[in-house]
Amino acid sequence: MRSSSFLIAEGILPSNEGRGYILRRLIRRAARYAKLMGNDKPYLYTLVPVVQSIFAGLYPEIDKNLSHIQDVLKQEESTFLKTLVTGEEKLAALLASCGKTLPGEEAFHLHETFGFPLELTKEIAAAKGVTVDEAGYLKAKEAAQEKSRSYADEFSKEKAVILQKIDNGYPATEFVGYETLSCDGEVLALLDEKFEFVDALNGDGFAVFNKTPFYAESGGQVGDTGVILSGGQETARVTDTQKPLGKVYLHKVSGSLKKGEKVTLSVDEARRKRCMANHSAIHLVNAALRQVFGTSVHQSGSYVSPERFRFDYTLSKTPTAEELNKAWAIANRAAESALPVSCEVRPLADADKLGAVTLLGETYADPARFVLMGGDFNHPEAKYSLELCAGTHVKNTADVMTVLVLKEGSVSAGVRRIEGVAGYAALDYLKNVNAQAEELASRLVVPAKDVFTRVNAIMDELKEVKKRYTQFREKTLAAGGVNEMTFTMKNGASLVLRNAEGAEPKELRNIADTIAQKHQLALIIVTCDKEGKRSFVVKMAGKLPNTDAVTVAKQIAADLNGRAGGRPDFAQGGGEAKRPVQDLIGALKETL
Repeated sequence: MRSSSFLIAEGILPSNEGRGYILRRLIRRAARYAKLMGNDKPYLYTLVPVVQSIFAGLYPEIDKNLSHIQDVLKQEESTFLKTLVTGEEKLAALLASCGKTLPGEEAFHLHETFGFPLELTKEIAAAKGVTVDEAGYLKAKEAAQEKSRSYADEFSKEKAVILQKIDNGYPATEFVGYETLSCDGEVLALLDEKFEFVDALNGDGFAVFNKTPFYAESGGQVGDTGVILSGGQETARVTDTQKPLGKVYLHKVSGSLKKGEKVTLSVDEARRKRCMANHSAIHLVNAALRQVFGTSVHQSGSYVSPERFRFDYTLSKTPTAEELNKAWAIANRAAESALPVSCEVRPLADADKLGAVTLLGETYADPARFVLMGGDFNHPEAKYSLELCAGTHVKNTADVMTVLVLKEGSVSAGVRRIEGVAGYAALDYLKNVNAQAEELASRLVVPAKDVFTRVNAIMDELKEVKKRYTQFREKTLAAGGVNEMTFTMKNGASLVLRNAEGAEPKELRNIADTIAQKHQLALIIVTCDKEGKRSFVVKMAGKLPNTDAVTVAKQIAADLNGRAGGRPDFAQGGGEAKRPVQDLIGALKETL
C-alpha cells in the first residue's frame, strides 16, 4: 500500500506499460491476497489513511492527493475483481491439464484477457508444482504487441550520440517566442538528412540557432513552423521544432543555410494562434472539470495542435451527460467572459501559496511559468484557472471563442479522454458542418433547420420498409416449391427437407419455424449454401420417438465434415457443401 500510494501520488496510473505496469502488478497482487483474506469487495483504498498517518508531515503529497489515490485504487481493484474469478477458473483448468509446464502463450492469454500479470500466474502455478514457460510468454507478447522503442519520432537511438554532442557542445537556445514571433539569430550548427554535421545545407536537414521564437514540442503542444529569411529573402522553411534533450532547440528545415549565417526567424503566426487557442481551451476545460467533479480530477496527458486538442483526465466514475454538459457550459462561459490571461515566471514555492494546479509527477523548473486566467497575480482569489505551464496561450479567453467537445470517453481504468476544437479550428469545424447540412438540405429539399426532422422521418420509413421486406423474404423463402421435398416416415411423421437458395444462415431458423406451423408432427431440415459452405437447421414439430434435433444435426454435420449443436427441439450446424442437398436423405435413412 505504501508503494502504490507513493506511485499514484507521483502521477503514475495503472497501465500495461512501464511504471504503470509496476503499479498495476502491486495493486493486483495485493487485491488477490485481500480476496483470499475474505474481502470480496474493493478494500485496499480503505488502507490509504493508514499510509497517510504514518507519513504525515514527511510526505505531504499523500495528504494533498488522498482522495485521488483512493479513487485510483478503488477503480483498479474493482476492475480486477470482476475478472479475477473467471481468470482463476481458467487458470485452474489449464493447470489441471498442462502437466508440469504451463505453455507461455496460455499465460499471456491470461494476462491479455483476464489481467493476470505473469508473476501472479507463476505464483499460483508454483503452488500446484507447475512451472511457466516464460520464453514462450515473451514470444507471445512480442507477437501480439508492437512497441515503439525509438528515442523519439525523428530521433532514433542511433542519433542519440549526435544529440548528446549538440547538447554538450552548444549553449542553451534562447527562446523568445513568448514575447515575439520574429527575431534575428545565427546558425550555430547544421545537420543533413543523414544526421551528419555539415557547413552548408541545401535541401532537408536540421538547424541549431543561438536564439529562436519557434516553440519546441513539449507539454503536449506541437512544435512551431515558419520561415527563415536571409537578407530579407526566404531561404528556408521550418517544418517542425523539437528539443530532444531539453536544452538545445533543433529546427527541422528545408532550404539553403550556412553555418555562421545571420538570419531572421519568423513563426507562422496563424498556425501559432490556433495552437494557443486550443491550448488555452484545455486550461478552461480542466478548471471546469475540477469545479464539477472536485479537485481529485488531475490531468493525465494532453495534445495540442493547430487543428484540435486532446485532454486526458483522471476520474474514478463514469460521468453522466448532465455532468459533462455542465462542465462544457462552465468552460464556454469563461471564454465568453473575456478573462485576461497573464503569464509570469515565479518561484516554484508560489504554486502552493497561489493554489496553482500542477501535473501529477511532473518535475518543474524553479522558477516556473504560471498561467493565470481571470484576476491578476495581486488578487489570485479572483482567478478562474491557475496552472504551471510552459505552453503558449492567448492573451484573453475571448480569443478561444468557443470550446467544442467532439468526443469524450474512457481510455483506461480511471482515465478519460476529451477531444475537441477551439478558436479558428472551432470555426472551421462549424463551417464544415454547416456546409454539409446545407448540402444535405438541398438533397432533401428542406430548409437546413428541418434536416434533422426529415432524416428522422426517413429513418423511420426505412425501418418499416426493412421490416416488411424481411417478412416478405421469409415468407417467400419458406413457401417451398421445387426446392422442398416432403417424405412420410414409418412412424407417420413427416420429413421436410427445404433447400433455401439465396437465404442467409441467420434466416434459416425463421424459415424452419414457418414450415413447422404447417405440421403437427414433423422433422424439418432447412439448408443453404454459400461460398462452398453449407449451413443448416433441424426443427422438431411435435415430439418424435427415438430421435431429437441434436442427434440428427450431428449426423448431418458428420457427413459434411462439420459441427452442430443445440437443443432437442432445435439444432443448427454447418460444414462443406460437397454433395447435393438431396443426399442428406441417404445419410439419415438408417436413423429415420
